[in-house]
Amino acid sequence: MATLIPTTDGRVVGAAYRIDGDPKEILAYLDHREKGGYDRMTLRVTTELGPLEALVYVGTPACREYVGPEDESVTASIIRAAIGPSGRNIDYLVNLKSALTELGECDPHVDALLRYHSQSVI
Repeated sequence: MATLIPTTDGRVVGAAYRIDGDPKEILAYLDHREKGGYDRMTLRVTTELGPLEALVYVGTPACREYVGPEDESVTASIIRAAIGPSGRNIDYLVNLKSALTELGECDPHVDALLRYHSQSVI
């Protein structure tokens, strides 16, 4: 997962998942997990199986934890030090890069953040 932010010319490449279960319980879990940082939205997406409606969480300036654009060196230092309930943020970033590579995609921002990390461990 990566934070989505509103843009007029962006695109997202990834996976859409169908989650079986009680919709109220699923939404309660996801809303708690994404609390404070994201607005829940439904978007029309294109998949290999055709178009569908997908639930997404989008970071917007209205969200209390939204930072907005910042120098990549600042973001990298935060990622390097941060650990959340799901683990170390740097592991999350490395896994994101791996997933993008598997999809045949490249994200210059992700690559830059990883370069900052590799420079700090030398």
